[in-house]
Amino acid sequence: MKDLNYVLRKAYYDRLNNVVVDSTAIPFYDTVPTTASEPYMYVSDFTSFDRGDKSVFGQEVTITLVVVTKQGNTEGGRKSSDDIANKIIEEIRTRSANYLTLGGDHYIITTTLDNTSSFVESVEGGKLVIRSIRFRHITSEN
Repeated sequence: MKDLNYVLRKAYYDRLNNVVVDSTAIPFYDTVPTTASEPYMYVSDFTSFDRGDKSVFGQEVTITLVVVTKQGNTEGGRKSSDDIANKIIEEIRTRSANYLTLGGDHYIITTTLDNTSSFVESVEGGKLVIRSIRFRHITSEN
């Protein structure tokens, strides 16, 4: 059995980097550079555990993405964050014909939206809306 951490992060990057939402390309980071400006997304957490048996190697894997958007000092909602989250879910939570391509001997059997949450943090010049989106994948290895 091989670790899927890099393979899955790369598949997410390939699918989501610079995805366009409301005419804005949203960058995807593995590690957020200090020069990044909102909106952007990055990989937060990764978990994996063995789901293999005597005949096949399999894993259950979760990956958490974080979307960061910024609002000015005016009252407002979280629509930009919601729009980006909806686009991510649309791109990742697909039917089998459009699953992420893992390459090598790995493939995805199922993908589900595990959970999503958000919070607002006050910063100079406005508010950051930080949205967490976790997906769960059942994978297999030939």
